[in-house]
Amino acid sequence: MLARREGSDTSGLYIYDTATGQYTETVQTNAQFDVTDAELDTANNTLQAACWWGYRWTCEAKDPAFAARWNAINQVLGDQVNVRLIDRSDDGNSWLISSDGPQDLGTYYLYNHQAHSLNSIISQRSGINPAMLPTQHVVNYTTSDGQQQWGYLWLPPGVSREQARSLPTIVVPHGGPEGRDVWGYDPFAITFSSQGYAVFQPNFRGGGGFGRSFVEAGHGQWGGRMQADMADGARYLIQSGITDPNRICITGWSYGGYVAMTASFMNADIFKCSVAGAGVSDLRAMLRWVRSGDRGDVQDGGGGGGANSTTYQYWTDAMGSRGEADIDAVSAAQNANRVGMPLLLIHGDEDVTVPISQSELMVSAMQRAGKPVRLITLHDVDHYASPRNGDAWRTVITESLAFFNQNIGPGVPPPGAPAQQ
Repeated sequence: MLARREGSDTSGLYIYDTATGQYTETVQTNAQFDVTDAELDTANNTLQAACWWGYRWTCEAKDPAFAARWNAINQVLGDQVNVRLIDRSDDGNSWLISSDGPQDLGTYYLYNHQAHSLNSIISQRSGINPAMLPTQHVVNYTTSDGQQQWGYLWLPPGVSREQARSLPTIVVPHGGPEGRDVWGYDPFAITFSSQGYAVFQPNFRGGGGFGRSFVEAGHGQWGGRMQADMADGARYLIQSGITDPNRICITGWSYGGYVAMTASFMNADIFKCSVAGAGVSDLRAMLRWVRSGDRGDVQDGGGGGGANSTTYQYWTDAMGSRGEADIDAVSAAQNANRVGMPLLLIHGDEDVTVPISQSELMVSAMQRAGKPVRLITLHDVDHYASPRNGDAWRTVITESLAFFNQNIGPGVPPPGAPAQQ
């Protein structure tokens, strides 16, 4: 069983006796990360590995024969990719393996144990030169309250970690807020960084995958500790010389959109522009919408169900029981007169998780304050801009990139590209 046992902070893998209702064996736990998966050989009824998202996708072998093969495969493919076992032949001799990472957009291999061979059989976007793709790095920093945090730093093609100095930078906080960023492909990070920007994905409190206490450390901290964790990461990049302090912007989607909107008035000392996608601008108005009974997705802060619903309870737990003045203090629409940077809003008109009215409220507040703002409406698009909405994602990426280029200048040209004039 995968479970978070009473008294444990992170989820782990256990043997559970259904007859006695007792856990009889601890198979795998990790003090820092939630264990989330198991590799099973159902034909032989054996557990072969326990897996989780650490800095990268990690599987710890539990069976000696499996371990020998798995470790050999990982040694060949290297530590810059996530490696997964997709399927195997009935006799166990042939395995279908996948890999992906910042410079591997998806490759499938056929591993043959008897022949000791690992052959690539198909690659996604095989025409792309990996040298034209950005690199991803783990960066550790200390927050203003003394906690150790980390995040993913993407560097433009051809820029090494040692060469990363005074780069134009875009900070991209994740959604959820109980989401997290992972190693490998991210549409925002890989696109912006491939165009010459450093991109930073901060791992702030309230995110999922790191134990329950890490999630609960974000409760009641919208615009508070979670916002500060993000800002502390941005300040670290500036202080370490990686980021040009005059060329740094922020963007995010969903909860990340809330962070980006809040940064437009709360972190105007750091950022020069903000792009907020599908974000919350007024927490009180959002709670009223949730109570009204409209449907939404609780896992990403969605609305719906009324005052006694689990969704409404989630929202109130996450935002915290605060008075109107306190909740207004961390709502961008209530602080439009304090916005100190250019602001671009993007929202789908079919969003039932965070309604487009949240972006419209921000537009109205900015107009009343005499501040410039632009709202791009994605027509017939939901909160997640699903894969079928390719045109919508193209709009999000191209409009955001144009906005960054306008406000902090184009990024470092990729290798082989003509210099920007």
